[in-house]
Amino acid sequence: EFFSKAADFKQGCEGVEELFKYELPKDMKGGVYYLKASDYSSPDSIIKFRVRDYHQKQLVSLDYSQESFNPGDYVEGKLTLRSVDDEPVPEGSYFSIQTSAGEQNENIRINSDGFGYFIFTIPRDWKDT
Repeated sequence: EFFSKAADFKQGCEGVEELFKYELPKDMKGGVYYLKASDYSSPDSIIKFRVRDYHQKQLVSLDYSQESFNPGDYVEGKLTLRSVDDEPVPEGSYFSIQTSAGEQNENIRINSDGFGYFIFTIPRDWKDT
């Protein structure tokens, strides 16, 4: 319904000089908005439009120093973080990990290339549940 009204609106504006142009802010919250146009010689025109929330997703991958591990093994790993549009990772980004064996590493820095490195030891008495 909105698109047919928008097409009708655009067709009705042929030959009309563009008086005002507004670009929606990139951080605009999602929701339903109304655009009201008025002037002294004609009735108000109101157009309803919807802005969808979009949260930029990041692609995360984990690489380990070897393919499999046993209890008591020392594990080295690398986290790779990339944005969907391949933009640089924000300065000062950090991540935390917690393993099913109970190991926890917090505030691991991600460098400007999008890599973060972590290490932990698998407990000798750990059993997979």
